[in-house]
Amino acid sequence: MCFLWFGGSVGGLAFQRHASEGREPGRGKSAMIDVERRLAGPSPSEAGAAATRCRPFSKQHLPLYAFQRLPGLSFSAMRSRWLLVLMVLLAVAGGAAWWWNDRSTPHLGLAAYDQTAAILAKGPRPPGSQALNAVRDHVKAELAKAGWVTQGQAFERSTPEGTLHFENLRARFPAGAGDPWAQPVRGILCAHIDSKQFKDLHFPGADDAASACAAIVEIAKFLAQEKPAQAKNLELVFFDGEEAFGPNITPTDGLYGSRHYANQWRARADKPQFGILLDMIGHANLSIRLSTDTPADMKDKVMAAAKAEGAEKHFGMAMGPITDDHVPLNFAGIPTVDLIGEFGRGGWWHTPADNLKIISAKSLDISMRVTLRLLAGWLEGG
Repeated sequence: MCFLWFGGSVGGLAFQRHASEGREPGRGKSAMIDVERRLAGPSPSEAGAAATRCRPFSKQHLPLYAFQRLPGLSFSAMRSRWLLVLMVLLAVAGGAAWWWNDRSTPHLGLAAYDQTAAILAKGPRPPGSQALNAVRDHVKAELAKAGWVTQGQAFERSTPEGTLHFENLRARFPAGAGDPWAQPVRGILCAHIDSKQFKDLHFPGADDAASACAAIVEIAKFLAQEKPAQAKNLELVFFDGEEAFGPNITPTDGLYGSRHYANQWRARADKPQFGILLDMIGHANLSIRLSTDTPADMKDKVMAAAKAEGAEKHFGMAMGPITDDHVPLNFAGIPTVDLIGEFGRGGWWHTPADNLKIISAKSLDISMRVTLRLLAGWLEGG
């Protein structure tokens, strides 16, 4: 930079070089000129002063003529030019750094992380608890801010704890005139909103599955603002009672909300064409494993979406089928993929260690970006 700007221009430097050799550029060796007359070169003291000014930067790499000044251009003016260029370079470098940082910042994931924290602040949320009611109210309020309308789906079921009251939460995005609940939707995006009941320990259920509910809330906000045409073709569902009251899900214990919800679609011709279930998608060192009962075409699209987002290393296949809320939906004729974390590793599943400490904004962002890519393909392209 010292070479370029102290000479004024590349052409100016070329002229200086040729002049110091005793000829004008472009006129041949015979066109000798009087250097003293055509170009007032600096005195030795001036050249030394100019060299001193450049020494901290790159004098040792530059020829002597780089430190000469053109007629009429004072050293103070040259210094001003150099400072101006330096300021421009710093501004460009700062802008590039901001762009790269902004590009790599997990904005969606950070928002979902905050939502996860807000849900966990309500406390453990087994079915019928005040904490679960508070979480539902929180989700309703957050969705309403983005223009979504919500509807409760209450029902009762016999459980190992007796007959209990459950309530799924559904949401749709009104676009245009008419009742959004009277319009068909192309797909559903769902997660379970309850946490497993433990009588002898405090179980937050951060990744199982507060993080998934938080992700859906932020995806809903994004779609409402950026992709309203997609939003109006989507139904959001937060299932109650996914967790069994016994140790594991059985044909009669667990999946209470998804079974009730799926039954309403079983005999209908206007059922959604696809479903995406999110479960345990926010843990650090993200590892998503698809159940082996995933419809083949959906599996391929998930893997393609993960690759397109540069996240293929985080996605793979489980060793066998997984029992989760996607099972009743598939039985009802709604092909559904379960994006579920590899819960068998890490030692936090169904323990107090499933808390906010294991949640990663980066992992949430990866899961959400892949989900948004899937939604774009299935809601717009079919």
